[in-house]
Amino acid sequence: ACPRPRSHQPPPPEMSGVEVCSRIFHVRSVALSLTIRHMKKQDVKEAINELKRVLKPGGLLFVNFLTIKDFRVGDGVDLGEHQYEQMEDDELVIHSYYDYHEADSMFDDMQLIYKEDRVLERKFEGEWIRQGFIDYIYKK
Repeated sequence: ACPRPRSHQPPPPEMSGVEVCSRIFHVRSVALSLTIRHMKKQDVKEAINELKRVLKPGGLLFVNFLTIKDFRVGDGVDLGEHQYEQMEDDELVIHSYYDYHEADSMFDDMQLIYKEDRVLERKFEGEWIRQGFIDYIYKK
């Protein structure tokens, strides 16, 4: 459990089940992947800003977004801006999908070290699927 300072505000309802800690020490590197896939884009932007705040100068941020090339784009309840409520493992979850340049502006104040647009094709539960990802490494 994370210690909560008196000024801590509770997380918004859409982040229920996600451990939120406002008393994070400054870190050298942060890796994000699965967590941000299940957040609305506005919440992703806020989370990225918080991670940049606690990242030490010279620290690295590894982040991975789903892309609009993913086979699930368009499935489920459309929340707008390529965001959908979709079923995953018998649970309703949010998936947010990005085009190639969409997330770039979140990192204007950081140095881009690496960016890759990946499409994986693999068998899942007996069927071929296509998954789209954009991987970034940024330096503060």
